[in-house]
Amino acid sequence: RRATELRSARWSLDLRAAFLGSIEAQDTTEEVRQLTCGSGHCSVGIGHLVFKCGGLRPNCRRDSIFTAVFNLKTLSMKEVKLAEGSSVVGRRLRHAACEVRPELLGGRPAMLVLGGCHDRTKTPCEGGLRLLH
Repeated sequence: RRATELRSARWSLDLRAAFLGSIEAQDTTEEVRQLTCGSGHCSVGIGHLVFKCGGLRPNCRRDSIFTAVFNLKTLSMKEVKLAEGSSVVGRRLRHAACEVRPELLGGRPAMLVLGGCHDRTKTPCEGGLRLLH
């Protein structure tokens, strides 16, 4: 068991170094900070993509949820631009999310955001279930 934990930890450190090393040449310090900061978010893996959604972001001025995508193939990261027709989800903290493939989208993957509270006011979010695609 200990060897598996060590291998996992090493892989995590290698992956983090690869992500940050792949963008080191660019002057993107603020962009990287915006993509990786926050706590109380959730993450959903869809294939080789990992989506980081919501969380506590006290310095963010927008009223909608912040979502970043990490591509494990290209070792790149960027802010998600939602598809036309996607729900615009309010800021969220302590929420949950999962991958779904609804008929509404022709079986294409989407992220379902459930529950949570507003990260500034701590009031429960309205609407319950929201579909991001």
